[in-house]
Amino acid sequence: PRNYPLAKIMSGEARNHTVEVHFERPNGSRLWIEIKGEGVYDQNQTLIAASVIITDIEDRRRASEEQRVLTTELAHRMKNSLAMVQAIVNQSLRTAGDVETGRKAIMQRLAALSKAQDTLSPTNWESAFIKDVIISAMAPHRTGEKRISIDGPRVKLTPQQAVGLSLAIHELATNATKYGALQSNSGRIAIGWTAEGHNFVFTWIETGGPRVAPPERRGFGSKLIENIVAAYFNG
Repeated sequence: PRNYPLAKIMSGEARNHTVEVHFERPNGSRLWIEIKGEGVYDQNQTLIAASVIITDIEDRRRASEEQRVLTTELAHRMKNSLAMVQAIVNQSLRTAGDVETGRKAIMQRLAALSKAQDTLSPTNWESAFIKDVIISAMAPHRTGEKRISIDGPRVKLTPQQAVGLSLAIHELATNATKYGALQSNSGRIAIGWTAEGHNFVFTWIETGGPRVAPPERRGFGSKLIENIVAAYFNG
């Protein structure tokens, strides 16, 4: 073919030329090779010889493709993370009574988001076990008094599910500290889940806290759980 290095050189179109080819071996397997041709000229610039070097570049091409996929995935994750941060900031400021309250809420929620991302790091952001996500999210609220129980089967979550559930648990735990079971010394929280086929049920049960009263307004936590986390679980 005229695009091959030797043909380019012999025709005078180029002094040197390189092309990458997906080559098929006799056994049917394929690999990427690099064909590099270079002309040799005399003092009158007349072509007197040509050399062709063929190099196996399969590993280089594979590494390049893996890098491309990783870069695309990183860009996708960054967009998702930034969208989540934007939602946290907007909703926190919208529901806060004053700037300082909003600032504290934003910092706490971003810390919870960071913890959720940490649970995904060991698996290169492919998945996370639900128990690890819950333990990480509840760590700031565990005092060693065994007031919080966590029980359920070994279940893997997608990155979106892990981040969403971690943020939801942060909201539930914060609410329990301010108004619920963790407000009193006798309160308890039981966190559990079941998974059968495509059916997943998550439970958060508080006991021993103050008397329950209907909320006066819907805060960020309610909107997060109902509008974002539920969608991540097709719920």
